[in-house]
Amino acid sequence: MTEKTEGTKPAEEAASPTIWGLLTKNPHYGLLWLGQILSRLGNYVYGTAIGVLAYQVTGSGSAVAVVVGAFSVVQLVLILVGGVVADRLPRRLIIGGTDLAACLLVGGIGLWAAMGSPELWALVAVSALLGVLAALHLPAYRAIAHEVVDDADLPASAALSALVNPMTVVAGPALGAALMAFGGVAMCLLADAVSFGVAVLLLLPALRGRPVERPARPAQRAAGMAGIITDVRAGLVVIRERPVLRTTIVAAAVAVACVDAPVGVLLPVLVADAGWSDWVVGATGAAIGLGTAASVPLLLRLPDRYAARAHGWAMAVAGLPLLVGALMSELTGWLVAAVCYGGLVAVRYIRQTLIQQSGPRDKVGLIFSVDTFATLALTPAVYAVVGVLVTWLPPRSLLVGGAVLNLLLVGWVMWRTARPLHTGVLASEGE
Repeated sequence: MTEKTEGTKPAEEAASPTIWGLLTKNPHYGLLWLGQILSRLGNYVYGTAIGVLAYQVTGSGSAVAVVVGAFSVVQLVLILVGGVVADRLPRRLIIGGTDLAACLLVGGIGLWAAMGSPELWALVAVSALLGVLAALHLPAYRAIAHEVVDDADLPASAALSALVNPMTVVAGPALGAALMAFGGVAMCLLADAVSFGVAVLLLLPALRGRPVERPARPAQRAAGMAGIITDVRAGLVVIRERPVLRTTIVAAAVAVACVDAPVGVLLPVLVADAGWSDWVVGATGAAIGLGTAASVPLLLRLPDRYAARAHGWAMAVAGLPLLVGALMSELTGWLVAAVCYGGLVAVRYIRQTLIQQSGPRDKVGLIFSVDTFATLALTPAVYAVVGVLVTWLPPRSLLVGGAVLNLLLVGWVMWRTARPLHTGVLASEGE
């Protein structure tokens, strides 16, 4: 951090990055970001269509679970490998290659659906292959900023990433429903394929733009599975030795397990239990997105020295707005609570900048993959546990219990690491 001297401002105050400034200075990154928005919209459209197609083909809910689950399982198994690949190969090529492959896969199954009825094995295979592509794509995309933006613009880059989810989480399913009503499942899948193709075209200028600035690599690097295991171990050592990385990843993973995942299961049940209309489920998602989008400008004003602690304590109290909303009987109160929850969700995107600033550049992709693995690993188990508990306990009670458990667990983690986090973003145990 730059020390403050009389008559001057700290560097972080004098050169506060802005989203518009980043897009003006680096239009190639803006095109990449726009392409990923379209790709994410396509993903939600695909999610709307693939379950319907699987049920149309088989008439079985179990088959739907197999098709949808194939993607999640494969992605979870391979996400750490994806992090290693993102640190060994140019990330822009990984993003472009995976989007192009996804365009061909989804386009193929969409044409098959338009001409006839695809076989179940084909749906499972496409879902699993898309899981492979997602495991390669996600770490590369989350770590791409180092290749296309300056270090000073990393907070603005993280803010742009934070805007993607609220912009797509509502619009994507709505677009999928409209396409389904207009042209059926095949049109949804073909539209998803087009979104991947457009994302590749928007990435092309970035491939010819700013030279790739990658850190020097060791002269020799083990190949094959042994090399992957070695890289994963090295990344885990870095995370363990740096309190900012360790606390940031653990806090986010606990918040997802205790708050986000239960909400995904309990929201429709809570809405029905309260006697509200089904549209409240969508309105809640829109309210969360509104809170997230409204909080993004505030993230750009947060000094770096407070970022790690702000992230950790925001994760600790993430469930409290929903706890209050669950205890209220009024719909207005619940939607206000959802907006506040969305504001805390936005703070989670600070970890994008924290990881980029705190991790070695040749391991950033792997660290992002560990972060993704940590947030995904417990989610299926939480879904299963909450699905059982909700048959015995009211959904409000489960939301309250998850919020309290999250506060205790993340609060304990923050208390244990309060002093190391106070020393600065790049602090490590040995410093």
